[in-house]
Amino acid sequence: MVKSILILIAWLLSVSLELSGQIKFESNSATTELSYERIIGKPKFDSVQFVFRFWQSTEHVPGILLELRLQNDGHWKYRRGYVNTKKKIFVSKQAGVQEVNLDLIWNRLDSIGILEIRNQINSKWIRTTESGQVYPVKLRADTYDRKGVLYTFEFISRGDVRQIYYMDPAGLQKIMNPNRITSEDHDKVMEVTGLLVSKFNLQPVFNEFFLEVFATPSHVKPKKN
Repeated sequence: MVKSILILIAWLLSVSLELSGQIKFESNSATTELSYERIIGKPKFDSVQFVFRFWQSTEHVPGILLELRLQNDGHWKYRRGYVNTKKKIFVSKQAGVQEVNLDLIWNRLDSIGILEIRNQINSKWIRTTESGQVYPVKLRADTYDRKGVLYTFEFISRGDVRQIYYMDPAGLQKIMNPNRITSEDHDKVMEVTGLLVSKFNLQPVFNEFFLEVFATPSHVKPKKN
């Protein structure tokens, strides 16, 4: 009898720990297929409870992917690489990353407030006067119609999907900040992207991707003027 009670208590504790470790976020997308999912594959929710995907791309070009997966056993795994749309394959680039503690990285992302970042079109801006007064600033929707690097965050669980997009957040900040106009959402995005690019050494992968996408095929000779 005592043994059965101890087993029950241990099971209840394990369930409570598992539930407390779940990552909760508000779903904002009704899409049935995420970015290039037919190529990179869908999450296997028999062993995975949460997936975070970070895309660094440009307009009309898929770019590179960093994916963090929280397994049902509480351990994190990751993969990085880029999508080759011509061959319809995901090119994995696991080498080139120093040993990283994925728990610490996610804890840092969570402390930044990654799950609360608004989509760029809904981001909040404020202007602070020289005297310290703060006023909300409403930007026109076409302000975000820019060229540059597009960052996409995708949060995925079995029942929820959330996508947020930020086009050229650094360039927009350079325009706004001299006028004392700032956005906490954009600040968070820049902190998140800086952390991920640095910790997972993503710039060489981005460079390799662009060389492959835009390189002239060796069998095509340039035309003479």
